[in-house]
Amino acid sequence: MDRRKFLKYTGAAVAAGAAGGGYYLANRFGSFNHPPLADFQYTVSTSKVQANFDYRTTERTLRHINPTTEDEISFLNKSTSDNGPLSYSWSVDDRIVVETKDYCTRLPAGEHRVTLTTEESDRVLQLLNMSTDADAVLPPVLREFLNVSGELRYAWILDGKTVSSDRDCSLRVPAGEHVVRLHVSDGVKEDHTERTVTIPEPPHDSFHRTITIDPAELSEYPERKLRIPIKGLAFIVGIGPWRDNFPYISEDEMVESLTIIRKELGCNAIKIVGDDKDQITKCTMLALEDFDVVLATPRYINATPDEALPRLSEVAKSLPDSEKVVLGVASEMTIDMKGVLNGTTYDERAVELDVTGLSEKQQRKLNDILKLFEREVRKNFRGKVTYIAETRDKVEWNEIGFDIICYDEYFGSRWMNKSSYLNKIRQDRALSPSKPMYVSEFGFATFEGCIDWGGGGWRQAHFNPVVYSQEAQASALDTNLQMLSQANVDGAFLWGFVEKDSSLYRDQESSGVMKFRPDGMMERKKAFYMYKSYVRG
Repeated sequence: MDRRKFLKYTGAAVAAGAAGGGYYLANRFGSFNHPPLADFQYTVSTSKVQANFDYRTTERTLRHINPTTEDEISFLNKSTSDNGPLSYSWSVDDRIVVETKDYCTRLPAGEHRVTLTTEESDRVLQLLNMSTDADAVLPPVLREFLNVSGELRYAWILDGKTVSSDRDCSLRVPAGEHVVRLHVSDGVKEDHTERTVTIPEPPHDSFHRTITIDPAELSEYPERKLRIPIKGLAFIVGIGPWRDNFPYISEDEMVESLTIIRKELGCNAIKIVGDDKDQITKCTMLALEDFDVVLATPRYINATPDEALPRLSEVAKSLPDSEKVVLGVASEMTIDMKGVLNGTTYDERAVELDVTGLSEKQQRKLNDILKLFEREVRKNFRGKVTYIAETRDKVEWNEIGFDIICYDEYFGSRWMNKSSYLNKIRQDRALSPSKPMYVSEFGFATFEGCIDWGGGGWRQAHFNPVVYSQEAQASALDTNLQMLSQANVDGAFLWGFVEKDSSLYRDQESSGVMKFRPDGMMERKKAFYMYKSYVRG
């Protein structure tokens, strides 16, 4: 550079080369070109890892019903981490099976503990450069004269290997002790410092679910023919007064249950039972795609006809216009509702019917109400209309104009045998031989001797000690299905899918083919496999 410019800048009144100039600069700025001072701080990440997973089969998300041995189950990793990346390990029944993010498999029947262990691969080591340049106070012109660049250069070395030349540095480092060395240079002189850094084990977490796998088939129930064209099942979407056992259910539970009823049980018909318009309509819409017959059946427990009719009319308005949909204007009205019998509660009316039966006057009253109901729903519903009759109801099927005869035909060996049971069904059909006939309910509770009690089995199990038995329920169902195959009916609807346990109600009282587990999932009972084994043909 031009030394005259340098001397002018310093203000020194000395000529070039005079001895006094060096003294003046040293006095003003101190000695020149000190080495830089290397220094750094560091932090180690304290991130949090949370393991989690969900699972589903190809057909459905598993929220309510156990998978079977035929289902391929996809376990979907939902783990999270503040830093990542993560490593994974899946184990089934405490045996590691795979180390991938997600996992897909079939499992044998029984209960299995599936565990996902999630771990960060390493910790994040954050290196913060605190180095200083001793010559930073020099003016730029003096830096240029002394060939001091004013820019420091860095080299980060981890365990003997250079890893970065940036001022600050962020590294992923495995657990253990590591030597970190920082080199700093100003182009002329340099400095370094090093520290031993201890990296703790990376964060990890485990999450498990206990999953019960149902058998896809039971060998003791081989396939046989059901000589009924319409194989149905009653599906309850919620009944307010009985909400402890028949709660209102979500749409995803509807979808999952309908899938099982159609694809596993092989039903081509569904009877949707409830007292809420939106629930009935929603489930009917969902069922239309997969079922040939959708029998929508409102039940208004303890309502009077005047209270029930406006609600029924609203259901009639809301149902889809489809030839598949059949509307049942009521179900066992003599027991369900006030107005025909004298009892004020369901139980009082049920006992009254058992003791006294229906008088001619009560039969006329029943038919008068049914005529009114049928006439009103026809104003808003263009599909087929029926009534779900209790076995002692003498319904004027032709006079009223119902399209289908429906009788609940429960078999109880204490009161009937095969011959009298079939004769009763033939007599009911003969009331209107030109119309289709459905057995709108049949089934058994779940205890030894249930075949003796038929539809009253729940009451026997509720008030008397019984021995729980899924085998007895399945055997009774087998006997009943063999009879129905000879009954020359057009359809039969098993009662029912599932009934929830409560403090006052246990599964031995239930006629359902499914059972709630303590974890809230539903498992298939032996009666499920029995009904599944009967294939339409």
